[in-house]
Amino acid sequence: MKALLSKRSGIALALAWMPTPLATCTESPAGRPTTRAVEFRSYNLKPATREEFHRLVREEGLPLLRRFEIDVVAHGPSTHDDTSYYLIRSFADRGERERKEDAFYGSQEWEKRLSERVMPLVESYTTVVLDLDETTVSGMRARVVGPSTDVDRRVVAALDTEYQAAVKRNDAETMARILHEDFVLVTGNGNTFTREELLREATRREISYERQDEDAGTQAVRIWGNTAVVTARLSIKGVRGGVPFDRRLWFSDTYVRTPRGWRYAFGQASLRLPPKRSPERSR
Repeated sequence: MKALLSKRSGIALALAWMPTPLATCTESPAGRPTTRAVEFRSYNLKPATREEFHRLVREEGLPLLRRFEIDVVAHGPSTHDDTSYYLIRSFADRGERERKEDAFYGSQEWEKRLSERVMPLVESYTTVVLDLDETTVSGMRARVVGPSTDVDRRVVAALDTEYQAAVKRNDAETMARILHEDFVLVTGNGNTFTREELLREATRREISYERQDEDAGTQAVRIWGNTAVVTARLSIKGVRGGVPFDRRLWFSDTYVRTPRGWRYAFGQASLRLPPKRSPERSR
């Protein structure tokens, strides 16, 4: 089962978001349509279950949706009663919606783990899909309280750890999935690297890593709306061009929320940190 609620409340929810006057569909300079297929899903929950439903959405549903690169515009309890809940999702077009939702609802994570706990809380549901322009979709993000900051923090933290592990094993495919198309890295000595340069370096396996790990307990994630910054101390050791290296540094990684989920858009690394001193040498 893919959706949930009464048809009247679902349509009312969708129409409530329409601007006045109705926004018109625009085109980009290249002539491509800038509308998105926006799905309004309205749930009628069983009495006294909304708090648990909201917890499951926050803690497990949203991270899983983002794994499948489904853009959650907004979600949460409706303010008009104690049993209604809404979920607004955005897709490039209706074809993408069908493909991504088929993948999501057909996954083992949904069928075997989450569905059996979520669906018993649902009495009924309804889904409305509208083609809306980008400005309207952005306005909905601004007007509705978005996903839980705690959920976003955990998602970004896990994504950054996944990226560091991908770099360590020269996994260009995973790196490409996480990196934003306009990504730039600035190192402590002022050198810059683009997304394409890092992916080419990984594909050619120009660096062989023995160690490429965040020091335990140093990672911190800060969220500001659709922007997240990860800071951590990184310990790296390996060989590049026959020359060994072994150093520690601090980095700041900036992630931005996109229709496909969080993407790593900008990185900044410090200069090499001084080597650790033993207690005897530091006297």
